[in-house]
Amino acid sequence: MPTTIALVADPHFALQATGSQRCVRLPEARYLLQRIVEYVNITGGIDLLCVAGDIVVDDGDTRGALGIVKTILDKLPCPYVVIPGNRDQNRDAFAEIFPLPDHLDLPGLRVIPFADPTRAEGHAERSPADIERTERLCRDFRGRVVALQHTPLFPPDVGENCYGFVNAAAICAQYRRLGITLSISGHDHIGLPMLLDGSCSYLRVPGLCESPYPFQLATIADDGGCSFRTIKLRHDHPVHDCHTHSRFAYCCDDLDVAIERRLMDMLNIERVAVTEHSGHLFFTARDYWNVRDWHRGSPVRPPENDRSEAYLQHVKDMVASDPRFLSGLEVDVDRNGQLLINDRLRHNLDFLIGSVHFLDDPKAADAPELFLFMAEKLMATGVIRAIAHPYRVFTWDGVGCKPAHTFDTMVAMLKRYGVAAELSFHHNRPSPEFFRKCLAAGVKISFGSDTHSLFKLGFFNPHFDFLRSIGYDGDFQDIALRL
Repeated sequence: MPTTIALVADPHFALQATGSQRCVRLPEARYLLQRIVEYVNITGGIDLLCVAGDIVVDDGDTRGALGIVKTILDKLPCPYVVIPGNRDQNRDAFAEIFPLPDHLDLPGLRVIPFADPTRAEGHAERSPADIERTERLCRDFRGRVVALQHTPLFPPDVGENCYGFVNAAAICAQYRRLGITLSISGHDHIGLPMLLDGSCSYLRVPGLCESPYPFQLATIADDGGCSFRTIKLRHDHPVHDCHTHSRFAYCCDDLDVAIERRLMDMLNIERVAVTEHSGHLFFTARDYWNVRDWHRGSPVRPPENDRSEAYLQHVKDMVASDPRFLSGLEVDVDRNGQLLINDRLRHNLDFLIGSVHFLDDPKAADAPELFLFMAEKLMATGVIRAIAHPYRVFTWDGVGCKPAHTFDTMVAMLKRYGVAAELSFHHNRPSPEFFRKCLAAGVKISFGSDTHSLFKLGFFNPHFDFLRSIGYDGDFQDIALRL
């Protein structure tokens, strides 16, 4: 069975943007790593993640920085291997947090990681003990073998090797003799396409720390053939994120306007709509999540809990700080079709989306009809530009079943009212059938991250993959709702 490995090199995560080492330092690398972990979780079918060194730039709290990276990687659904690079100078701290395994086995595949010492002039040297370890681990193993090192390794006179191994010829001869399938390196941030030497594929993974902030997927076939795909976290074309949140959300994680602006610059995010949950502005967290009163149509909105004016000022300040932000609201609706919004919000915000967050019982026989009723009440107002995460209310985190018999009716309503369907992966697994119908009907697609955490801002790589997987082969700009 083929094995797919996610490959990351040189995050250069640093707690501070400045320090003593003269190199790229990227505090935002934590958000890039979180995006990669989220991608692996959403995509599925990825068997292993390898990080090829230079995890952190060692200045100050090395253990703290490495601990942050470990917390991120521990959310992976698959095993991972992390090796040190030349920037990971506190090897004791590194070994405590990321102990180097002798090897790691997957079905039909063995990974051998190395922590080769680097000389003062920048070259590395494979030790006799590690050369012997390679012999031992390959001697009786009948599957495919992957070698993981930080310093670029290529056969002499084959690849550009200015930072290579002083004993590269001996190492590559060993790889050729033992039939090693794939050799993975990092260090040189430019990366290099695969080079083949005998049956061994050599790959230098580009650095995550430099634009376009890439990582790669390597798929190794049963016969040892390797194919590669590069995924860039900076978008080739400007994107608009039509659904994000703020510190007013009770479910907000780590949102920070200054960091959002930096990520917009880094990742080619042209516009961001700030669309707070309307119910969070009128009720306490306890009363909102309880839903028994407001969802069933209670008119009581205690004035002491009303934060709508404070929110209006907050988004006004955001827009003043950066006109790429757009003031908006995610409008809740109760089971009677009444919208949770007041006139001040309705007339002073620029972009409204609607959401059906709750049903009496999503499994009830009449739940699909209630959903359609509530969704149409939102659309019929004429002010709602998109329906957020349609049908998620039936299948939180993909658990449950979306009522496919209502898709045609929902698509017809979206088309009639000129409302977009939001494509979202926030606790959601969108229906391919529903979005094929939307595309066929000419319904616009709203790209929404539903950002509650910084790393999700404008993170649309899964969205693009999804649309390609359901057969859309055109320009995403042609189908996207624009702000």
